[in-house]
Parts: sequence; structure tokens; C-alpha cells
Amino acid sequence: MALQRAVPPVGESRKVKQLLSVLILAAVLSSLAIGGTFADWLEDDHGEYCFSAGEWEVCENEQGSRGWWSQLQSEETGAGPINSGFVTEAQVIGWLNDDISQDSCWLTPTVLNAVSGPPITLDDAVEVLAVGGKDAEGKFYAHYLALWLNLMSGRQCPDTLHDVSEVGETLDYEDYGDGNFLALSDPENVSRAEFVAAVEALCNSPVSDTEFTLMKEISEAFNDMDI
Repeated sequence: MALQRAVPPVGESRKVKQLLSVLILAAVLSSLAIGGTFADWLEDDHGEYCFSAGEWEVCENEQGSRGWWSQLQSEETGAGPINSGFVTEAQVIGWLNDDISQDSCWLTPTVLNAVSGPPITLDDAVEVLAVGGKDAEGKFYAHYLALWLNLMSGRQCPDTLHDVSEVGETLDYEDYGDGNFLALSDPENVSRAEFVAAVEALCNSPVSDTEFTLMKEISEAFNDMDI
């Protein structure tokens, strides 16, 4: 699981940095141990560092498109998230089964088990990440899963702010549905964490094809680093 912490103040000694890392990690793990989830962690205020592979790393906010994640099973050398060495198959399987399908009201085990049935496999993920011939809801799932994978892997930070007030080639944000249907506090300054929380809040509400399209396009813009 990719976790975030606040950026240490400029000039802070290495010893203090290490101590802060230990204290913050202990607090995070303690919170998760008493029932917290990755979704809870996303809602908190964090900075540009992520905890990955047992150590703190700077979160680079690299592009992680749906198309790139859809190459999970690519056998081409250096292609896709696994063959490039960015993540392992075991990590992805773990995120799909233990985190994403448990924390997201949209990306449920039923949605993600489109091919094989439980447990969720790479075949299932690749099927969800495909967009050919799918309706607005299916295309939303594809790009939204890629967004979750970017967050879980630490490829993209949850708290950097982005302008989603104009998303898409022809439609302004306010032209979708009933204005700000995502109830974002400031559409010109939205983090991935706030967007995920807003999308999850809509899970049990009626969502139109136009609104699915907006959520898909914002997810895609975040993934592709277009905003």
C-alpha cells in the first residue's frame, strides 16, 4: 500500500527526519490496525512523500495512463507496470483483492471479477481497464481503476491540487449534469484524494451517462497528468 506523509521542513536534520518517519509510520499503522482503511488515509492531509517498499520516497507524480496499466500482462521487455519493474504481480493482486475492491463502493469484487470470479486476477483487471465497446459506466470504471492503481502504487500523490473546472475537449465542467454534481469545494483546486472521496460519495445515487463521462474524463486527466 502506498502511504503519504507531510514534507519535512527545509533544513531539518537527517536524524529528525528519520525520527519523524518512524513516528508518522507508527501512527498510520496504529490507525489502520484499529479499523482505518486506505480511503480514510486519503481523506487526511498529507504531502509529497510516500511509503513504498519499506522506505519513504518522494512522490514523483508520474504519468500512469489507463493504457499503460492495461499492459499488466504484456510480455514485451520494459512494457507496462510489471514488465518495466515498477510493480510486481503479487502487489497488484494484493491491491485488487485486499484494498481497492474492499475500499471502493464502485470497484467492487463483482465489478472487478468480470472474467474469472474470485479471487480477482490480472485477467480481471485487464478486462476492466479495457474500453473498447463499453458504455459510459464501463469506461469510467477503466480510468477510475487506473487512478486507484496510481494511488496504491505511489505513482501519483493524493494531495497535489489540479484544476478540473474545464475537462474534456469540448465541454466545460459546469456543462456536465447539474453543475458541480460532485460537490467539490473548489473545482479549480482539486486533489486526487478529494476527487476519489467525491466519486465514492455518489456510489448509491443515480448517475447519468453524462456524469459517468465527466468522472471518467477527470480520472483520465489525473492519470495522464493533463491537469
